[in-house]
Amino acid sequence: MTEVIIMNRWKIGVAAAVVVLTSACSPSPENTAEASGAAEGIDIVVIDDGIGSLEPPAGDQNSCPGCDRWPTQFAEHVTQATGRETTVASYRAEGVPEARELVSGDAAARDVLTDAEVIVVATGAFNSLPDPDTGIGCPGELPPPSEYSDWARTTTPTCLAEGVRTYGLLYDAVFAEIKKLRSGKPTVYVTMTVPNYNIDVAGPDSLLGSVDGEQRAWAKQFAVDANERWNAMLEERAVAAGFAVADVYHAYNGPDGGVPAGHFDAGGGHPNQAGHDAIAALLATVDLVALKD
Repeated sequence: MTEVIIMNRWKIGVAAAVVVLTSACSPSPENTAEASGAAEGIDIVVIDDGIGSLEPPAGDQNSCPGCDRWPTQFAEHVTQATGRETTVASYRAEGVPEARELVSGDAAARDVLTDAEVIVVATGAFNSLPDPDTGIGCPGELPPPSEYSDWARTTTPTCLAEGVRTYGLLYDAVFAEIKKLRSGKPTVYVTMTVPNYNIDVAGPDSLLGSVDGEQRAWAKQFAVDANERWNAMLEERAVAAGFAVADVYHAYNGPDGGVPAGHFDAGGGHPNQAGHDAIAALLATVDLVALKD
């Protein structure tokens, strides 16, 4: 069973007014906010692969301790835009299969999602580079990083496309289950394209960091092509499902996808402050009209 972690919960924004009523006809809990003139709060849920953790694990210097993290910045933006108190929670899903398991099989997470007015799906970066160990798409066994490009050269356009198509069906299931949980209630749905960490030579776990100079040009193009295929699929599936798309990929990697993401990366795919700020800026453009009805 995949471990799913709720990282933390934070409350942002205005405090609701409190009215003490002594009448025998005191309002029920469901009607208290309406009777007092206070707007109900907004719950934000982030499903992420580590890019959206609300606080770094103890002692993990790659998770940007002390950073003003994008989920918190986004919550502050939502409060400013709506005047309503905002609570944000983050659940860990390392990949798209884990996200599907979370939304379909974790009872506690499903309860939280059912009550969330804003839901952000930010996972898939660890699936975007083809991996034969998944059994999806191209066959084989995952070799050591130094031999990955040798395996990659045996792939074909057909098997690469099949892998992306299969993950697309998993995204469809994630998006559909989230919307089913919300049952048509006003909701802001958001997903993020995934950045490419594999074209930074300085990255210890990157594809380019694990191959020699003669292979780097080919390996970089392979990684760029993989992310282009992935993010085109993700955007298509998200739009079809009614999700807004925050294009983190091009914000991090440039318009052609070929710029290393190191400027935004604290290590291991965790944003540094520039990365958090870039994502928060993208989310600030998301239409929040559903929260104002």
